[in-house]
Amino acid sequence: MATPVDGRPPLQRALDATAAMKPGTWESVETLAVLAIEAKDLPDGPRLLASAHTAADGAKPGT
Repeated sequence: MATPVDGRPPLQRALDATAAMKPGTWESVETLAVLAIEAKDLPDGPRLLASAHTAADGAKPGT
C-alpha cells in the first residue's frame, strides 16, 4: 500500500478529491465508478458503486 503523503490513506485522498468535484457531471460519475472498481473488495466499495449509480441517474447529457 502507498505511503500516505499528508497523513491520509490514498483512498481517503481520492474520496476527498471526488467530493470537491461538481456534482451531477459525467466526470464525477466516472470518478466514482473508477473508485468503486478499485475499492470493490473494501467495505466502501458497495457505497461507492451506489453513489456512482445515483450520480449517473441524475447526470444530464453534455455535463
